[in-house]
Amino acid sequence: MGRRNVRGGSSEINLDSLLDILSNVVGVMVLLAVMTVLSSQNIQLSLGTPLLRDPPAGSEPLKFEVRGNHLYQIDERVMEERRKTAFHRYRQETGGEPFGRLRSVVYDKYDIGDTNYRVKFEWAGGRNNYIYEPRPSALGDAISELAAGQSRFEALLKRQNPKNYYLSFIVRDDSFEAYNAAKRIAEKYGFATGWEPIGSGDADRLIFNAEGNLGTRIQ
Repeated sequence: MGRRNVRGGSSEINLDSLLDILSNVVGVMVLLAVMTVLSSQNIQLSLGTPLLRDPPAGSEPLKFEVRGNHLYQIDERVMEERRKTAFHRYRQETGGEPFGRLRSVVYDKYDIGDTNYRVKFEWAGGRNNYIYEPRPSALGDAISELAAGQSRFEALLKRQNPKNYYLSFIVRDDSFEAYNAAKRIAEKYGFATGWEPIGSGDADRLIFNAEGNLGTRIQ
């Protein structure tokens, strides 16, 4: 009698089918990831908030904060001039150099800032932190002024060369309408623009570290 080939009722697993299934799952996940990225880009475009395109070589930033649907300039050039003057006066009065934590003494004693912000200094976490506190007398452009072509912002751009400067906006999440109005003006005069969002629930002050990076708390 011939012997029958018995495999105990079990069957071999088809690895080719399993690999096909895994490949299909991975493919679907990749497609979902791509769709998610594209969707998020579409949301940004609908808000009128594209990322900064490459600014002209050698150009410098003109910085602004958009808060409470008003636009405020952050004049770093004026701030730097006042900082140099304050440190010079401190050296004359004390004969010493304000290293480390002593820098806060200079910022507390002298008014360092511009028309819209008073700058304070705090040493924390082994690094320098610069706190920009809005002045009660800060002059911001309202949406109506931006739309009517009567804003300080537009007057400033008329005096500048878009080859020498690009615009950097810090945008509170309650102020996209004012930001969009400012961005349209910037585009009219040919300026490259960029933006960084920040929550309206954060304190009104702005915090920068020594590298110029923006944060919402001192660290």
